[in-house]
Amino acid sequence: MPIESPQTLKKGQKEAIAHTAFSNIFEYSPLTNTLLNIDMEVWRTAFNFKYGITDEIDVMVEMPFITNSGGFLDGFVQWYHNLFGLPNGGRELVSNNDYHYEITQNGTSLINYPKTVFGFSDITLRVKYLFSDRISLPIKVAWTCYFKIPTGRFSRGLSSGQVDAGFSFLAEKRIKRFHFVTQLGLVVLGMSEDLAAIQKRGLFVFGQSIEFQILNNLSAIIQLTGNTAGFKNVDAGELTGTVADLNVGLAGSFDLKKGWFDTFFYQWSFSEDVLSRGPSVDFSVLFLAGVRY
Repeated sequence: MPIESPQTLKKGQKEAIAHTAFSNIFEYSPLTNTLLNIDMEVWRTAFNFKYGITDEIDVMVEMPFITNSGGFLDGFVQWYHNLFGLPNGGRELVSNNDYHYEITQNGTSLINYPKTVFGFSDITLRVKYLFSDRISLPIKVAWTCYFKIPTGRFSRGLSSGQVDAGFSFLAEKRIKRFHFVTQLGLVVLGMSEDLAAIQKRGLFVFGQSIEFQILNNLSAIIQLTGNTAGFKNVDAGELTGTVADLNVGLAGSFDLKKGWFDTFFYQWSFSEDVLSRGPSVDFSVLFLAGVRY
């Protein structure tokens, strides 16, 4: 569940968003009963469509596409980690530019997925209700419900093959040029037959975003997001700890005077897995562009 503003679209208002993220993922634990070997790049491109049902309720559908490939960013990420003193997570133990997507427990293969080129993944449906205006709160507060539908191919690692559900509260406060958004939520996971012995039924998610307005159309964003561990009965430390990702970037919007659209908005950011635990995205670059009309 991504962190987002609790503000909803107005009745009849629409948004169309395209966002793409190129991510380097590395999880390696060769000396435990639960053997992790996840070493790849993931290019995820998604198209989101939102619609305002009322002034307080809007809905969203997301349709994602995923490409899994070998790790040509491995050398850059190691240099970047060494430069800033970030944890390397065992990258120095394996060769660069490999592709692995494997989990084995006690000698039994649980996951072994091939490379994929632009495969259709799981559709997500979301409803958001902004309730703070009705009770005159000094901050904006909304709840959201998410449902992930298994539309991708499980055999290629594009889907869990299960329906997942999530619920979260979002709170927002503006103080002069600063804009704060907080998220607390719960995800309930469908139980995968392959991972039933080690998978938890649910996990908690959290997020805190701080945005500072530099110019009318330009803001700086720093955001920390994460979740509790989603696994149990494992001796691999990478699977038992809390996941946290730090995101830093720029965002802005422009009001359009002519044409079909009212507003154009964008965001560019990169993220870093600050605890080197997961499975999670280790390093990612995101670009987002959308229109409101």
